[in-house]
Amino acid sequence: MRYIIVLALYYLALILIGYYSSRKIKVTVEGYLLAGRSAGTAMIAATLAATWYGGGMLMGTAEWAYGSGISNVWSWEFTAVALLLAGLFLAKPIRNLEVVTLPEVFKMRFDNKNQILLAVINIVILFAFLGMQVLAIGTITRLLVPSISENLGLLIGVAIILFYVFVGGQLSVLLTDFLQFILLAVGTIMAALYSVRAAGGIDHLINALPPTFVSPTGVGTAAILGWLLSYFPASMIEQEIWRKVNTAETASAAQKGTVFAGLILIALTFLTPFAGLAAKVIYPNIKGVEALPYMALNAMPVWAGSVVLIAVFAAVMSNASAYLIDGAAMLSLDLYGQITGTPREKLVHLSRYMIIGMGLCAVVVAKLLPSIMGLASLAYAIYAPVCFFPLILGFFWKRVSSNSAFYSMLIVLVVEIYLYAAGQPWGNPALIGFPLSLLLIIVLSLVLPPDDKQSDIFFKSVKSSKAKVLLSVIIMSPLVLIRQAKAIR
Repeated sequence: MRYIIVLALYYLALILIGYYSSRKIKVTVEGYLLAGRSAGTAMIAATLAATWYGGGMLMGTAEWAYGSGISNVWSWEFTAVALLLAGLFLAKPIRNLEVVTLPEVFKMRFDNKNQILLAVINIVILFAFLGMQVLAIGTITRLLVPSISENLGLLIGVAIILFYVFVGGQLSVLLTDFLQFILLAVGTIMAALYSVRAAGGIDHLINALPPTFVSPTGVGTAAILGWLLSYFPASMIEQEIWRKVNTAETASAAQKGTVFAGLILIALTFLTPFAGLAAKVIYPNIKGVEALPYMALNAMPVWAGSVVLIAVFAAVMSNASAYLIDGAAMLSLDLYGQITGTPREKLVHLSRYMIIGMGLCAVVVAKLLPSIMGLASLAYAIYAPVCFFPLILGFFWKRVSSNSAFYSMLIVLVVEIYLYAAGQPWGNPALIGFPLSLLLIIVLSLVLPPDDKQSDIFFKSVKSSKAKVLLSVIIMSPLVLIRQAKAIR
């Protein structure tokens, strides 16, 4: 009964925020999809941290820690560091572009065929991850309120999200993210403290686990390298950075907020495995996915367990709302708008109905593909090698042309899909995809004629000496990683 009340109050807060936002927003592209570019530093930090953190980081890290130990935390630490670096070097140039979506950047820098290709890749990824959140909503609702079936809980949760995103747009997402970030931060700290206490203290916990479980490299250097190659670069070019940074009121607020979000996540992420480690000691025979909920329900005071479970729920809701508005923006602006030639401002109403359509489709996809976690991981791993170098090099090297970017992405996409379909014959396909992408974009850019007029207009908007320093690091890093991977093999 207590969890029904807690969940009902949480849902009520989201509905009220949605209603409030609907009274404040202007139904324009900037007003609806970017909250009128009104977000300050604290709001940017909270919304990015809430979305980045997500149910996958909080619940997923506990699950992985239960299965193989603390070293799994590196997968999420790489995403946090990527967010920090994006804040330091990319946030200001991104904000100065005043775009809504990442594919719009590709149109500004290259042409609309690059915009459409990147939009299609992003939308596939968003559907996979949105399906994950929908499944998680049903699962967590059933844990909180066993009398509600998973399907009913899923439908109620999705209906709440669709309501506040549909009526309030990005402003409602910003405000709910702020609330959800507070819940996430408090819930993470509570989960770590009470889990360690339940396991008999940190010394007893460490001594009760196998040595590999408490080793920073317990899963193996090759696995950590694979995460670095996929999670780190993919996070730096995540659609969420590009859109949410553009909700900032100034470029300075965008940069500071993104940096703060990265620092917050670096700190919080180190706390996430402890619930899984403690569950391994106290409840060695449960499923890994049950580690955090089991600890919250059985090893914590009622109030602390309630906070932790609602924090997990908040993480999932934050992710889902972000994916909905991102997908709707790309479907309407980058696909429908480009294909039909419809003026941008006439697409805002279509964006709202795209949100409803995406939510309903995600429910269907989630029920048809219960193993969607594998699909999402696959999509994310392919995204980084395909898109990373065309975006980063295109951002700072004038020689990169629209054709060199397009054909390098297309070729690497086909190669990556083939390698995964063939059973990864040479290990992680990213080890092939990254050097191939870098080689293709450089060779094609040198062979094919540049788009001088288009690139001149673009570079006037994004001039940044700091970003050029980062560029050299980014270009060299995969070469070093490939060399290390060969040594490991």
